[in-house]
Amino acid sequence: MPWYPDRLTPHLSVLPSCPTAGIPPLSIHYYDTIDSTNSELWRWLDRGSPSGTVLIAGCQGAGRGQWHRSWQSEPGGLYLSLGLRLKDLPAAEAQRLNFGTVWGLADRLRELGFAVGLKWPNDLVAQGRKLGGVLIETRLRGQQVSEAVVGVGLNWCNAVPIEAITLQDLEPRQPIPDLETLAAIVLQGLVQGYHRWLDPARSLDRLLPAYLDYCVNIGQTVPIDRNPLSLNQADRPSLDLTPDDLPTQPQPPATLPATEPHKNKITPPQAGHLPGSNTSTPCCNHNSDTSANPNTGTVIGVTPQGCLQVQWGDTIRQYQPGEIQLGYGDRPSSGDNPSGATAPRA
Repeated sequence: MPWYPDRLTPHLSVLPSCPTAGIPPLSIHYYDTIDSTNSELWRWLDRGSPSGTVLIAGCQGAGRGQWHRSWQSEPGGLYLSLGLRLKDLPAAEAQRLNFGTVWGLADRLRELGFAVGLKWPNDLVAQGRKLGGVLIETRLRGQQVSEAVVGVGLNWCNAVPIEAITLQDLEPRQPIPDLETLAAIVLQGLVQGYHRWLDPARSLDRLLPAYLDYCVNIGQTVPIDRNPLSLNQADRPSLDLTPDDLPTQPQPPATLPATEPHKNKITPPQAGHLPGSNTSTPCCNHNSDTSANPNTGTVIGVTPQGCLQVQWGDTIRQYQPGEIQLGYGDRPSSGDNPSGATAPRA
């Protein structure tokens, strides 16, 4: 697919500042095809590329999502990675990066008229189907998050199965004319999200309601078939983005075996189809009577550490990503009006 950078740059002339992430400026580079934008961007960072380096690909040969899953990365979708060299982001508050990423993307798309929601922890959804996904990979230095690569996969006009949806399917007030404009919208959302969520003067407790306002899982009924953390149990290590995303010591990805998935072969999730998945089968419902089934609970919130809170009888349980299965169904929300109104600002 042809790439015309002159279409993108005018949209990025005015961006809010985010000192913690060292952006702007942004330095944008395009590949027609690549193994993985995340993997390649780690190699760029290892060679000294600055914070704000962006890689975009027309398609990927080794797109990969969470939990070692492979994703199709067909032409017509947006496959983008943003590299960050972070300052003053404690590992204990690493969820700021995850919340800021997905909230910023959803908020910017909603400003443009797209009725987009968030599926915990980091999927973009619309009309009960998957629109896109995010995978954030990080390095620690001591107790600080020092570097991160943010991978975004978003369906634009690519072919998708029935379980997924594209931006073109949503029929907004003003359609997105080309991939360059979509890339600019995504980068605007990321920078705006980090401007708010990485600001140490804003507490996560104050910011979290904005994420919850977009989260389609609040109120869903989910099966209780694991043994998660109960609020009256001893504290558990906080969830930092996705499992394995924060190794205990800095580990240059380029030195790790290329055959290993996820942390060892760093690749972003893609917005297309997950081969072998059964996402079209609902795994949870909204507003069901959980008293009739003692093996179900109701999603009531997300903690500042990124854990899902589920009400089960008189107990509130907490789940980390991967410990419980959620659906993509939409829920009524004060944020469901995409006419330009956004969630309350903390």
